[in-house]
This record gives sequence, C-alpha cells and structure tokens, in this order.
Amino acid sequence: MHGMHLEECQKTRPDRSRKRRSKNLGVVWLCVFALLFSVTTVQADLTKKQIKILETEFWPAWNIGNTQGILESLNRVVRSMDAKQLKELDELLVDRKIPSSSQLLLESRLMLLRQGMGKKLPRPGQQEMLSTLGFIDDDVSSQLEAAHRLNEALDLLTENTSFETFESLLWDTHVTTQKLESSARLVEYAVDLLKKSQRTKWKDLKTDQKELLNRDFVATAEELETLKQNLREHEVVARIKRLTHAKNVLGSDLSERKSQFLAAWSASQDALVIQEALQAAGKKPEFEHPLLQNEQLHKDVKLLAERAQEMASEELLVKSRLLFEGMHWWYRGRYGMGTDGYGLLKSPAAVKDEAAYFALLMPETPPTPTPAGASRHDQIPEFDRRHNYIWAWEYRTLERFNHSYQYNHDGKNEITQQTKLSRFY
Repeated sequence: MHGMHLEECQKTRPDRSRKRRSKNLGVVWLCVFALLFSVTTVQADLTKKQIKILETEFWPAWNIGNTQGILESLNRVVRSMDAKQLKELDELLVDRKIPSSSQLLLESRLMLLRQGMGKKLPRPGQQEMLSTLGFIDDDVSSQLEAAHRLNEALDLLTENTSFETFESLLWDTHVTTQKLESSARLVEYAVDLLKKSQRTKWKDLKTDQKELLNRDFVATAEELETLKQNLREHEVVARIKRLTHAKNVLGSDLSERKSQFLAAWSASQDALVIQEALQAAGKKPEFEHPLLQNEQLHKDVKLLAERAQEMASEELLVKSRLLFEGMHWWYRGRYGMGTDGYGLLKSPAAVKDEAAYFALLMPETPPTPTPAGASRHDQIPEFDRRHNYIWAWEYRTLERFNHSYQYNHDGKNEITQQTKLSRFY
C-alpha cells in the first residue's frame, strides 16, 4: 500500500448459529465462483489440476486476503501455464475485478519479504523473478536517495530549532530507517535468488533484463548498511541537539505547558536513545560524524540529561512519559493496518513468528482523520471500527472495490490501484 511503511486483530468467535450461517454462506460463495470459473475457463484450455487449484486454493485465499495463500496457489498455477493460458487467466481475473496474476504475485511476494519471510516463499518463475528484481532495484535506489536527502536536512538542525521541526524530522528518520531495513531484506532475497538461478536460461533475454540479472546486489547491500549506520549517527546528533534545546526550555520561566511536556519527554527519551546508541558502539567507536568523535561525549550527554531532568519535576517527567508512550501505542492501534485481510488481519505466520506478529503497515505521514460519513474511498482511518468489519465479513455484508488514485513519487505523478473493503448494510 502506498503511503504506508511496515512497522492485531483477532476474529471474534461467533455463536454456533452464526458459525453455521457463515459456513453455509461461504460454501455458497465458493460454489458460485466455481461454477462461473468453470464456465468461463472452458475456452482457456486449462488443465483439471490448474482449475482445481484456482477453485479450492486461490479463490478462498483471495476471498479472505491471505497473502501467503494467494502467492503459493497462484505461483503453482502460473508456473505450469503457457502464454495462451496465462492470458486467459488474466482476462478472467480482470472480469472478476481482481488484479492480474503478475501484479498479485509481485505484491504478495513483496509483502511477505518485508515481513522477513523470504526463506519460506516458493521460487518465482523467470518473468516473476525479473519483475521482483526490477522492483527491488528501483526501491533501493529510491530509498538511498531519500536517506541522503534526510541526512542533509538533519544537519541543518540547531539547538534553537523548534520541537515541532525536531519531531517532524525524527519521525521521517524513523520511517526511513524502517524502509531501509525493509529494503535490506529485499536485497538479501535478491542475492539469494540470483545465486540459485539457472544462468543457462538467460541467453534468450533482452539486454536490459540481462543487466538486471548481473546487478551487483551484494555491493548494494553493503551500501545500504553504510547508509543505515550514517543515518543512525545523524539521528543521535539530532537528539543531542534536541536534548540541549529541552534543557534550555526547562530552565526558562517563560516556556508554556506544551513546551514543558515536550522538553520533559526529550529529557528522558532522547537521553535513553543516545546512551543506548553510544553503548552499542563499544568502547572504541568508529563514528564518521565529526560531532560524535569527542572522547568525552558519553559523559557530556549523561551530564546534559541529568541537568535537564533536574530542571523538570518528577511529576512532569512521569506524565510526559505516560502521555507520549500512550500516544505511540494508540497510534499503532488506530492507524495500523494488518498485512492480511485487506488490512483487517495479521498473517497466519503471526501465530508462530514474533516478527510477523508485531508487523503492521503504518502511515508514512501523521494522518488527519476525516469527518464522520466521509466516502469510503478516502476515509481516514481506513476502518472506523475493526470488529464491525470482521462481523460484516462473516455475514458477507462487505464488498471489495479497487480504488485508483494518483500520487507523487520522486517528482513523478503515478497512478496505482488498491483493494479496499466497503460495508453495504
């Protein structure tokens, strides 16, 4: 989903009568689709095995938004198809208002890769591999450019910068760090993919495709790691500047209550983040940022934090911590989107995998809620009451619709499509 970065929702147990009705409705939906699918695919000359997989595995997975199920079932079918069969399949999917097979495979694979599940995914066919590598190459280039621009912006911060500017840039740093981590997982997958690919099948490819397959993703991984470290250093420097600003605010009798709260939060949180970063660097850190090469930095930061905390009352420190930590978890709960179920659910892997359990899609920029009754196409947050949508799903009072919208990506206007849910009761 555009505008989201990867950073729970359990299905309420219905009573027995509801469960029977839901199950019966599910059987009806599956049978209707199977009938329509079978009628439509007579001309497609699909094999019985392909039809069976589509009817019994792909459609149920698509119906509940099971990303892994979509990828595994569709991958098995597409790899066994010739060009004519694949064209017929895509036409059928479009008729059902479902994205093309190539789009589904790419988006599902990327979603799972970003959750660190690359080792559990089925191997892609040649065309899918090219699409995946092409996206990874473009994604990494975009994230590297964004990180360089952010480092330049962080360098412009001073001890007199406002809390609002500090917060905005540190939030951007958090988002960019998450994206770099995600890109690193994608690059790791690309390296593994190319190691296991059969180069004997490359001879019929176009020149640009061969160049993509010969891309040095190992060097890209090293560049990403260097930039991640560089961004971490810039973040530490920015937090030192904000901590100094917080001390000045807490020492002033003229500062307003809001500024006092922000300063108290900085006095505790920034001090903790800075100390953890310095300790993780070891006794002989090799920082590149000139402001971090002071041998007395650890002691200086400790004294600065102690001085700032002394200026704030114990009550203010506790209240600011409770406020901003509570806002963090409220923000995740209110605006976080699950990785499955079109944003309502988490991956089935969350039952066993801690990373998949914690993963959420979060807005890149702090959102502004829309008024009650706003169009579902533009509603913020995406779901006003998650449990209502899950109950509605059980009774089949939800419908999917594809929402096309235009957005700016690195100075270019692009159009993308996103599947959303809408209640119709």
